[in-house]
Amino acid sequence: MDRSFIAQLNNYRLTTAEIVYWMPDHRHVLQSFVWQNLDLAPKFPALEKFLDFWDRNLDGKLHRVRVANAQLIKKIAFPRALIVASSVATEGLHFLLCLPVLAIVIVITHRGAPAWPWLWGVPLLFVLQAAIIYGIALTVASCNVFFRDIERLLVLALTVLFFLTPVIYERAMVPPTFQPLLALNPFSALIVGWRTLLLHGTVDWNAVQVSAAVAIGAVAIGHAVFHRLQWKFAEAL
Repeated sequence: MDRSFIAQLNNYRLTTAEIVYWMPDHRHVLQSFVWQNLDLAPKFPALEKFLDFWDRNLDGKLHRVRVANAQLIKKIAFPRALIVASSVATEGLHFLLCLPVLAIVIVITHRGAPAWPWLWGVPLLFVLQAAIIYGIALTVASCNVFFRDIERLLVLALTVLFFLTPVIYERAMVPPTFQPLLALNPFSALIVGWRTLLLHGTVDWNAVQVSAAVAIGAVAIGHAVFHRLQWKFAEAL
């Protein structure tokens, strides 16, 4: 049986070493030598034996040795969903930084004032908001790998959702005929909760319950779609 094959069975892998040494005739000049052989990481006995031979028998003094070995580079189990989660967390931080500015504007315009319910209402609504966005983003990102036009359609969908979200108007201002359209908007109840908290200083628990249900559904659907499609990501990309 071939010796190299036996060595590979014993976890020996192809190892490349760049050996930089001082030239014997020009001791201020560096030169490199490339050594390559099967070796065992991380101690590299074959390379160590060769360097010992070099040091004892050759005139060129060693300067440095750089090693590359297949076993030194290993795949890391990185949860791909964290990429989406990190983006949501980054935008969430921007949102939190904007809240004090919004609070100042509300006070200056006499639309409301800070109240004690803000202490538990803001973290609660923020967590629900992050969960809803994470679930939707996970679904959209997973599908966008295979259907690239989703990115363009998403811009149009967000524009429509903006006008179907009671941000600049109260929900009660919407005629009863169009109230079901607001119910289809996953952010409608959440925005109602934010308006009630920031402008009236109270927590709308009905809006919180609806938002919690939407958040659970969004995360569940997002992970279901993600786990169904993730094994095809590498092939599609």
